[in-house]
Amino acid sequence: RFLGGAVGGDKCVYLFPSDADYVCQINTSTDEVRNIGPDISTIEPICNNRWQNGFTAPDGSVYGIPLKGSTVLRILFKDDDGEPHVSTIGGPYTGLNKWEGGVNAANGDMYCMPLNSNYSLRIRSKQQQQQQQQKVHQSLYIQNN
Repeated sequence: RFLGGAVGGDKCVYLFPSDADYVCQINTSTDEVRNIGPDISTIEPICNNRWQNGFTAPDGSVYGIPLKGSTVLRILFKDDDGEPHVSTIGGPYTGLNKWEGGVNAANGDMYCMPLNSNYSLRIRSKQQQQQQQQKVHQSLYIQNN
C-alpha cells in the first residue's frame, strides 16, 4: 500500500501512498498513526504504484517521486490550523515506471533518477522557487542599472 516515506518539517513520518487512498502520517512523539489529506483518487488519476520514495526539502516540505503517477506528491506544513496540506504538482507525466529514487542536491533541488524515463526529474520546493526568483530579479536589477 505504501512505498517509501520521509520525515517532514513537523518531525512526523509521512508514508507515500503507492496503492493506498491516503497519505499516512506517523507522529513519533505520540505514536498516533492517521490518514491525512484528500482521497488520493480525487487528485491523482493513476490507481497503483503512484509514488515510490521521496524527499524532504530544505523548507521541511515532503515530495513523492512519481513511479506510475502522473504528478508529484507534495505535503506542505504552512496551514493555519496546523494540518499538513496534501496536493499534487507538475505533470501530467506520461508512461509507466518513470522515476525511482533520487538525491537532494546541495542547492536544495531534488533530482529523481530515471527508470524508464528518458530524462531526470528536478523538483524544486516553493521556498527554492522563491529564492531562485529573487536571485533572478536581483540579477536583472543589477544588469539594468
